[in-house]
Amino acid sequence: MHRSLRSRLAFANVVTTSPRMRFAGATALLVAAFWFAGLEPAAAETKRVKQTFDVSVVCSPPSTTCPQDFRKRVHTAGVFKLKFIASPLHCTPIYASLFGDDRRELLLDGGDHGPLDPGESTGWVNLSGAAPGGITAIVGNVQDAPGGTCPDGPISSWEGKLKVMTSKRV
Repeated sequence: MHRSLRSRLAFANVVTTSPRMRFAGATALLVAAFWFAGLEPAAAETKRVKQTFDVSVVCSPPSTTCPQDFRKRVHTAGVFKLKFIASPLHCTPIYASLFGDDRRELLLDGGDHGPLDPGESTGWVNLSGAAPGGITAIVGNVQDAPGGTCPDGPISSWEGKLKVMTSKRV
């Protein structure tokens, strides 16, 4: 065998049998495998944040569907859930919709749940999937529902509590 070829093979043997070089090679293979698989590095840990807002809206002009919405700007790292609790002081059930920014999630407009009786809750509505950052939680499209002790007709006001669950990076 030619002398330079023999020295090259000896060098290659040292490089591939060195523990440090084997570790570097294995690490490079793993990084390449993750990159080709499309996997991203682990996301930063997040913590759930719950906030409660008192809702009091005057409908101007009074109407069967209140033209005013309740809006609250919040920040999230990804989780965005809403829950609305109708005021126990309402004299009639109401229909309401929960949504974030312009991405509506019509919840109580004749769907599975039906109208909210006074003091009743929607339960948590998951609107997660929004890009991290600021988002507006909205309760709107409030309508009078049949029943209750007050006369049927236009809604002049509505109240309740809006609970918002978001996440933040820790």
